[in-house]
Amino acid sequence: MSGSLTDLSPLEVPQGGSVSSDDLFIVVFNFRDTESTINLSVTAPPGIEVSFTPNETLFTLPPHGHRRIRVAVHVDPTVPPGDYTVVVQASLVLGEPRGAVQVVPGAAQKLVIRVVGQYSVINVIALDPAGEPIRNALIKLYRPISGVLRSVMDSYGRLSAKVVPGKYVIRVYLAGEKAAEKTVVLKPFETRNVTLHPIIVYIENFVVKPILQDGKPVGVKLNIVVKNIYRVIQDASLILVVKRDGKLLEERMLVKQSTLPLGRSDYELDYLPPGGMEPGNYTFQVQVTGLKGRLLAVSPIRWVYVRPTPLLPRLVPLLLLALPVALLARSRRRRRSRKRSQAPAG
Repeated sequence: MSGSLTDLSPLEVPQGGSVSSDDLFIVVFNFRDTESTINLSVTAPPGIEVSFTPNETLFTLPPHGHRRIRVAVHVDPTVPPGDYTVVVQASLVLGEPRGAVQVVPGAAQKLVIRVVGQYSVINVIALDPAGEPIRNALIKLYRPISGVLRSVMDSYGRLSAKVVPGKYVIRVYLAGEKAAEKTVVLKPFETRNVTLHPIIVYIENFVVKPILQDGKPVGVKLNIVVKNIYRVIQDASLILVVKRDGKLLEERMLVKQSTLPLGRSDYELDYLPPGGMEPGNYTFQVQVTGLKGRLLAVSPIRWVYVRPTPLLPRLVPLLLLALPVALLARSRRRRRSRKRSQAPAG
């Protein structure tokens, strides 16, 4: 058997409080070449209750198999403050020829529970941008234990816990990704209500590449990757915000009223501004809206610089037009000069 019980000792729990988290667990191994029946037993002082998830104390393991079991501890309000030892033992159950059962003691893990008289109450809820509870959000309450941040309570959508006063870190996970975090310090006998607004959609990648014509940018090619970790959103839109030299040029709807599925969505689009791209510093940014027009995500800003045409190439057409006129004027001056020189003296 292995697990986290020893690492978490001493685990502080207030009178009437509980600890229930994925970070509190045991792992039972079967090193035999045959299927084995395992019996879990608990030795705990009166008033301290230990439960398991899955809720089975007798189960079988395949050859060389294992099972991870979540452990929860509840302390009755009548338990006096102090240190108490809990022992969780996994035993091998063997059948006898006459039908009797023999239990062979196996491995065990010990957990020291430190019951504390003071307590705090914390209530946490996760809301989406529309103010609706996110029922599939995993809320985890962490506390430093032996120098390591450990989860002491977790729940989906909402979390309410009676805990020992002190510093805690609250994290919200969606689809296995951390979507929000907040640190709180709970005072003795304080009740704290915390509302978190997790990131539900984000732009994972945004690439802008110029589209060239005769060596000059006439537009840009957009590659956008949107990650949705919440749920299917029926009214999502992608909006491109374009500025030149800091001034807004256009807000163009790239994708309108589209279903945004869970996971990644890739978009490859071209943006060609009316009249082409004038000289200047262009910035491009993508916004994702949804849940009745609310802003869900904003991309980083990307830049494209369009250089002005050098002066000489711009003057060439004018010079080509002006040269014949200049030559004609020069020719006329020469003819007038010859006529004056050939005229008889008065």
